[in-house]
Amino acid sequence: MRKKNLTLAEGLELYREKVSILKKGYTQESYRIAHILRAPIATKTMREISSPDIADYRDDRLKQLNQRTGKSISPATVRLEMSLLSNVFDIGRIE
Repeated sequence: MRKKNLTLAEGLELYREKVSILKKGYTQESYRIAHILRAPIATKTMREISSPDIADYRDDRLKQLNQRTGKSISPATVRLEMSLLSNVFDIGRIE
């Protein structure tokens, strides 16, 4: 992740290629990444994303309905997405 103005989308793709693929839960994490890539936050650079941006994403996500079941998105699903974003930012900070 050497590029300085990496968008979140680019960071997520790199994370999927280099880190996520080595995990046992790669398929599930890949679905989470795909969903975040469709969110407006994915177009921002990782440097310009702030805590309120993440909180807005979380709150918007909790208001959404699961397209398959019609029920609201589980808080556990959103928690896993938040954990994924945290990992992406941690790796981005290190590299």
